[in-house]
Amino acid sequence: MNEERRRIAQKYIDGIKNPDIILPFVPDYAKPVWHIFAVRTDKRDELAKYLEEKEFSTNKHYPIAIHLQECYRDLNIKKGDLPIAEKISETQLSLPLYYGMTDEQIDFVIECINNFK
Repeated sequence: MNEERRRIAQKYIDGIKNPDIILPFVPDYAKPVWHIFAVRTDKRDELAKYLEEKEFSTNKHYPIAIHLQECYRDLNIKKGDLPIAEKISETQLSLPLYYGMTDEQIDFVIECINNFK
């Protein structure tokens, strides 16, 4: 199952060419299992809506930066203290990636992402 998820992720990496989309960085030594396939874009909400109109779902994992969540309030880390984490939480969108996706489904996701403006 992990190999299949790696294959799907690699198809995304090879196929997504939209300059507004930041793809995940994978160092040469890494072999991720791709629990999620998270891309980033400053147009995250617009992209999510566009993809929903194409009839597939996305997810905003950690839409609130971890340090700003209620359970970490006692750490006194304020908005603006960790700007990179905040930027990631504001721009991250997870694309469909699951065992059993067909090549047609993967290609459709890629096509939609590449046509997004």
